[in-house]
Amino acid sequence: MRAAVIAEDRKLEVAQMDDPAPGPGELVLAVKGCGICGSDLKVVNHLPIGYTMGHEFSGEVVAVLLSRPSNRPPTSAK
Repeated sequence: MRAAVIAEDRKLEVAQMDDPAPGPGELVLAVKGCGICGSDLKVVNHLPIGYTMGHEFSGEVVAVLLSRPSNRPPTSAK
């Protein structure tokens, strides 16, 4: 996957990243579009190098790892 990250010079660059895997109760979204807003640009100097930017996005769910409390039986699909 590609991601906008904070580079050493504090500018944003597009970097190739490993595809994520979902943890318990999480999902993976294949992002189809993402924006960088003004508030992202205001905090870029206060975040660590390599931080992944962008929080306005849309996409398609491609993986889900459901979780449930261990003391509850699984529910059947109806």
